Amino acid sequence: MSEPILKALMQLFAIIAHPESNTQDKRSIVESFLERQLNHELVLEYLKIFDYYYEIHQERQKEKSKLKKRTSSSSVKVLKICTEINEELTQQQKIVVLIRLLEFIKTSKIIDPQEIEFVNTYWWMD
Repeated sequence: MSEPILKALMQLFAIIAHPESNTQDKRSIVESFLERQLNHELVLEYLKIFDYYYEIHQERQKEKSKLKKRTSSSSVKVLKICTEINEELTQQQKIVVLIRLLEFIKTSKIIDPQEIEFVNTYWWMD
């Protein structure tokens, strides 16, 4: 996978992450995904990118007063990222990403309907 696609995936994972979920579980899934794709040095680099996007998105989610606007903004970002990803990946790579997305949201105590919508957006963009 190319660098722009991996960065887009890190952003997608960060956006999908539910604020009440276990951060370490989410990070472990991202790390496992990266380990199948990259050497150890690059895994650490992309985990930093995930952490960066995760922090930004979690801070935005804490501001309850603008929840609808942020949800719309996140949906637009997910749509853009999914379009980018799907233009470059093979069908087999898309399935791997889908499985990782499902594992990712499964770590939450509560699966948010928005998380399911994000996964549906990814899958049906093809």
